[in-house]
Amino acid sequence: MARNYITGDIVNRRADMARVDLDCGDLHEKDLSPRRLFPITDPDHYISFLNADGHEVAVIADIHVLSRQSRAVLEDVMKEYYLIPKILEVLEIDERFGMNKWTVRTERGVQSFQIRSRHSDIKPFADGRVLIRDSNDNRYEIEDWRTHSKASKKWLNTQI
Repeated sequence: MARNYITGDIVNRRADMARVDLDCGDLHEKDLSPRRLFPITDPDHYISFLNADGHEVAVIADIHVLSRQSRAVLEDVMKEYYLIPKILEVLEIDERFGMNKWTVRTERGVQSFQIRSRHSDIKPFADGRVLIRDSNDNRYEIEDWRTHSKASKKWLNTQI
């Protein structure tokens, strides 16, 4: 099936916390879920709109071609869906029964979560950024582990 690329502006309204209504030319759809096809490497390009059945209805190649209002609605909805707390400090990592329990300070307060495997659930990048996936499939981000405190780096050095 060929993709339906949106080339003009979309007039979208927020349907709820993570969905939008889409009007573009002959395309009029309600309650669509926007999803980034490349959420980590290229978050502003190739946004797919999925219906309630999970089928793709349309794709927009670049959100910068949208009007300010449409882009603001779309970015707001995706910010809610792709909420990734930033880890500001690692307070403790405790290994028990083959799982690592992390206690961290984020911009949303102190959090604790478990990691199944540091090899598959922790992804360091060359620029110092680290993405972490916990056992409940939640994601966390360290913007640059090299800027963390000495105590935090000590914990991180055991994992990355």
